[in-house]
Amino acid sequence: MNVSCAVILFVATTVGFEFCGSGQQPPAWFAKPSPLSAPSAPAVRAASADEILAAGEQLTNGGTLLIEPGTYILSRPLVLRQKQDVTIRSVSGEPGSVTLQGQGWDRGNDQDDILRIADCSGVLVAGLTFANCRSYGIKVEAEHGPRNVRIHHCRFRDIGVRAIKGSAGRDPNVRAVGGSVRFCDFENTKVPPADWLSGGDYISGTDMMALDGWTFSDNVFSNIRGRNGGGRAAIFVWVRSRRVVVERNWILNCDRGISLGNPG
Repeated sequence: MNVSCAVILFVATTVGFEFCGSGQQPPAWFAKPSPLSAPSAPAVRAASADEILAAGEQLTNGGTLLIEPGTYILSRPLVLRQKQDVTIRSVSGEPGSVTLQGQGWDRGNDQDDILRIADCSGVLVAGLTFANCRSYGIKVEAEHGPRNVRIHHCRFRDIGVRAIKGSAGRDPNVRAVGGSVRFCDFENTKVPPADWLSGGDYISGTDMMALDGWTFSDNVFSNIRGRNGGGRAAIFVWVRSRRVVVERNWILNCDRGISLGNPG
């Protein structure tokens, strides 16, 4: 089999991270997010898992889904298709107020994602916690050419494979353009069992492909670890990605910090 590698250009004028032992916390001066602005109209509210799935997938362009405080176990992924300038957020804007869960670290399967973003433009996901799913917390499907996807001030807890996954298709000219992951907090309290992929090492905070013009900044990553110390990194960006900025991220007790490119 012939394997070819794409040339990847990264703009990284201020790339930095701290790698610290377990139990340490970011310092007081570490950047904090500004409060979210008032929701744009039309806004709809959801207070159950079924309402979240229905209202989210039926959002009209320019609309906002406001999720009431609570913990919601989704029976299937919430899928956004052909949406423009929509927001999915908690009412308060604080991630501690709303938790969206999958089927569980142990009970889920390789389709147990929480949120999938396809051929959309201008999606903002903010003020939410994503937790306890086997596969992906948020999947950004670059093969469908999404634009301006922003993941802002969210928490990710115990996501079995990838807290944020960016998939890619075969067309080298189709990418996810102009997105960001900012002010998010990623933490696992578990490590995968040995019978998962790569002996339990197939896990990372973010693993994203085919990006163009993305920024990863002011995030915290804690305890993203594989069974054998071979976890895939807190921030992993590869496959036809370009113009990516990684800056001011605090990385604690992870197997790897920042990985750019594909050494395979």
